[in-house]
Amino acid sequence: MENDWKSKTGNLVFCRQEGKTMSVVRDIDKGKGEIIRVEISEFKGNKYLNLRVWYTDSEGEYKPTQKGIAIPVGLYSEVKDAVLAAESLLS
Repeated sequence: MENDWKSKTGNLVFCRQEGKTMSVVRDIDKGKGEIIRVEISEFKGNKYLNLRVWYTDSEGEYKPTQKGIAIPVGLYSEVKDAVLAAESLLS
């Protein structure tokens, strides 16, 4: 079954997949018609932080790609610490 990524109410995006909702935190312009979408999602009662690349289709609508990661809430603190450690190495 195909997802319906176009149905939006405020920051919530409802999909046809039963029990799945997403709250968009931020869209970051990646260039060349792509964005990195940061969102909180819930699927089958579990919450995730999703970081995913979306592209613009021929009709100008954003569609998700397979490039991304869904981080379970239980791992968020560990991933956040790793990103902060990486940030200090990038400076």
